[in-house]
Amino acid sequence: MEKTSNKNTLAPSTILGVSIEVTVLIHGYSILMVVFNALRLLAFKK
Repeated sequence: MEKTSNKNTLAPSTILGVSIEVTVLIHGYSILMVVFNALRLLAFKK
C-alpha cells in the first residue's frame, strides 16, 4: 500500500502557491484514492 501519496500531493501543492483550501481538497481526495485502492485490493480474488 502506498502511504506516501498524501505527502506527495500536500507539500508540492503548498510550495507551488496553491491556496490552502485547494491544497486541503487535494489532500482529502488523495486519502480517498488510497482507501478505495486498498478496498479494491481486499476485494480482489485470485
